[in-house]
Amino acid sequence: MKVFTILLAFTSIITLYSSDVGIAVANLQQKNYSSTSFFVKTFAELKISEATGKVLLQTGITSLDNVIIEHGVTSIRPLFKVNNGNHDLFIKLGMNRMYLFESKDRDSVDIDKAVETVTSSGDVEFSELNFIGHSAGVKEIVTKKEAADEIPSDEMFYKQWYLMNTGYVNSSGGSSPKIGADINMLRAWAVESGSDSIVVAILDSGIKDDHPGH
Repeated sequence: MKVFTILLAFTSIITLYSSDVGIAVANLQQKNYSSTSFFVKTFAELKISEATGKVLLQTGITSLDNVIIEHGVTSIRPLFKVNNGNHDLFIKLGMNRMYLFESKDRDSVDIDKAVETVTSSGDVEFSELNFIGHSAGVKEIVTKKEAADEIPSDEMFYKQWYLMNTGYVNSSGGSSPKIGADINMLRAWAVESGSDSIVVAILDSGIKDDHPGH
């Protein structure tokens, strides 16, 4: 009877352990956010290293610095750049204070805990998970031959370099044409070339309404 009781208890432990492992694995697979990075918006811009030009890992914000050390954050990058945009609007929207915190070692960082700790500290405006977006549909693989079969019979097609750039049309600026610098239209046509049920009108000036193609 004792042997049976011990075996039953051992079996129950194994079952519970297996169940917990299964749940953990399932949760890991279902996560739709990065396991090595998260967003933080601070109340003030973080300091930049004069030597490297990168954001310093020592932010001067105690709670944030503790998270950086505890969760192995290895880099902090500005999320946005103003470039040639409206600098005043950039500052007004606080886009200069949004950062991406990253860790190279997924085992050293607990993203959920890191975000929760930073948010609850009240020392930053907010902290969020870095969610991963997925496109809809199924990826279509098109071979070069299939794409080549889509070349239209238009005698002037070779001039439309933005559709298929073979390097034939020279740049108006005098520089050498870049073969392949196009929108891969042939591959797109190999996937879907349109339908008679779809009507598209392109309105422009100087249309030759008596052209045979109309």
